[in-house]
Amino acid sequence: MSPSAGTDPYKPNAPSASRSARLSPASNDPRVVARVAGELADAMFVHDAIYTKCGVMLEGLHAEDAMQTDLFATADPKAGDLLAALDGLNQRFGRNTIRIAAEGQGDRSYDTKRTMKSNAWTTRIREIPIAR
Repeated sequence: MSPSAGTDPYKPNAPSASRSARLSPASNDPRVVARVAGELADAMFVHDAIYTKCGVMLEGLHAEDAMQTDLFATADPKAGDLLAALDGLNQRFGRNTIRIAAEGQGDRSYDTKRTMKSNAWTTRIREIPIAR
């Protein structure tokens, strides 16, 4: 995982930073990802800087059943059940019905606007138009 943040690119000596960390053991748990991202963001934060661009890159993504385990690290044995419940509730009641506390509450003004979203006809069979 590699978060980065930058300020005004045209300003001399403007602060910008990036950090990276390896998730060990590898995890698809949003609680783990949010915790590590928060720790890295805290490490690169500069007080009084006005950040204009930030991002997080996730690298080395693999299918869950194709990952090599870490000999010394142990994953939370209950995480799978918790994630399944979280995904099930969000699928049943709508996107972001349940989310982790680190994401904040309420609507976020910076969320992606989905009004102009392209259809996914080649990857989601339920989005294929039906001729009647």
